[in-house]
Amino acid sequence: MTYVKLATLAVFMLTQFCLIVQIKNVEAGQCARVGMRCSRALPNPCGDIVTCRCVHLHLVGSTCIDYTGDGL
Repeated sequence: MTYVKLATLAVFMLTQFCLIVQIKNVEAGQCARVGMRCSRALPNPCGDIVTCRCVHLHLVGSTCIDYTGDGL
């Protein structure tokens, strides 16, 4: 009986985590990868969002920014 409850709890927690990640990406709006490192050699390093760009910063390396003003 304990294993059934534990399995049910694990499935519930996993679905909640997946839903939270999806909601976070929607709420992020323009660029969910703001501040994350990227490589300009890749065709689309920061995702499919048009406003999210991979920009080279001298001290940090390349990072994703949202050029609408919401990032960095």
